[in-house]
Amino acid sequence: MIKTLYLNLNKISNIQNLIQFTDLHELYLQSNKIKSLPQFEIKNLKKLDLSNNNIKSLSGISNMKNLTNLLLENNLIKTISLSELFTLKNLKEFNISNNCIESLKECISLKKIETIQNLDFTGNDVSNYTDFRIFMIYYISNLKTLNRFSVEKNEILKAKEFFDGRITSELLESRVGHCYTKTVKELDLSNNNLKSFERIFTSDNFPNLKKLDLSRNLFSSLKIFGNLPSLNTLYLNANIFYTIIDQKEKSLCTKSLYGIPVNMNIKFLTIKK
Repeated sequence: MIKTLYLNLNKISNIQNLIQFTDLHELYLQSNKIKSLPQFEIKNLKKLDLSNNNIKSLSGISNMKNLTNLLLENNLIKTISLSELFTLKNLKEFNISNNCIESLKECISLKKIETIQNLDFTGNDVSNYTDFRIFMIYYISNLKTLNRFSVEKNEILKAKEFFDGRITSELLESRVGHCYTKTVKELDLSNNNLKSFERIFTSDNFPNLKKLDLSRNLFSSLKIFGNLPSLNTLYLNANIFYTIIDQKEKSLCTKSLYGIPVNMNIKFLTIKK
């Protein structure tokens, strides 16, 4: 039984007839004219190299559930088929460099594959995202290499320091239940050790937010907010406020306070001394 098959540098466009190689462990198909993945099960396959082809989709990858190494450099892939990729419970290496990936959220979602250690998004638009590397290192904790460079201990510490206490889109989505924040009227973010928003709470993102619970966090100033014109109830229990309004800015507060309407009801405010 053939376990390793090299078919690089040919003119292959259809690989569906490889179904006869039922015991393959490694399959190399670099630099062909392949447009799609095998649509049949290759249950023993560990390594698949389809670099330098014309593949546009990862559809069918779930047929190779035991893959540990998936190499798709230099193809035409625009999106990661997460639902299929998540079936690869043993995947350690995923090289999708020089494709057309744009979504940072998709990349971060790879954290659900707990075995993943080596990722390469070099040459994709998403790699140009500000702080792409620090995002990936923070969310995918087992990474050893990212975009061909080793993940260093100081980078892990920097990522943890950068994100700890910040509201992220993932946290918001888990609390809201969806990503459409414009429709949200009430939001509970209590007890999350939060201290920074990164311009998330604005009228553009939450135009209809009326009630917000930020109790038992680490906020010390109302300056964290943008403009929230609909907000009428704000819970700030058990944070670390020493004062509510900076005395230098008190005279400037007429209709709003740091973007919050002054007629808002700040309930059960606890100020620690």
